[in-house]
Amino acid sequence: MIVESGCRVIVVSPPKLKSSQIISDNSLQIIKIIQEYGVKLKELVIFLNIELESELEDVHDFEKTIELASSKFPFNSVGSTFIKLDIFDKNSICPSDNDVYRILHKSSPETQKMCIPFLIGKEEVLQTVVSYGCPAVRIWCSDIGQGEGIIDEIRLKRIVSSVDIPLILEGGLSTPNHVQRALFLGFTAVLMNSSFRCSLNPVKLAQEIRNIVYNIDK
Repeated sequence: MIVESGCRVIVVSPPKLKSSQIISDNSLQIIKIIQEYGVKLKELVIFLNIELESELEDVHDFEKTIELASSKFPFNSVGSTFIKLDIFDKNSICPSDNDVYRILHKSSPETQKMCIPFLIGKEEVLQTVVSYGCPAVRIWCSDIGQGEGIIDEIRLKRIVSSVDIPLILEGGLSTPNHVQRALFLGFTAVLMNSSFRCSLNPVKLAQEIRNIVYNIDK
């Protein structure tokens, strides 16, 4: 599925800081499988998936989680690595912009420049994380796993026009048309998971999305 889509960004989930679990062998195994299909490791971008709990964890937990993951995974073998920072609102499955700001504000400049946070897109928070040097930002589209697609184009257009860094649309995207619309709105990329996990034919879906992306300018 990864190969057929042409995707070169892989999400790796590290162990929880307060758990004795070591990093999953599956995370390492998938890299080996991709290599067998001819994908060069130096062409891969790794998103280190770090999900913190709203109001319960602090920047020390954040930095320690990154350190632990780095000690378990051979990140120097891939093209580049970024931190996929998720902090969800405690009452919903929407990202908490204020909590993301709280963590990033106290993080080291080196960490800030590796972070790709997930935001609703509040203007003041978005502008602040850009000023911290975050290389990209993931923007909430609609409820994760529900397949609703793009439900508020006006909000998304406003966000796209407000900053000059790559924006990734995420949440509720499930069809090639959703991907096409996201690119037309000006997003650099999309992040999808549930649509593939729930699909009866994920490889076919990956091929259809690849065709949409490759033909977007034709």
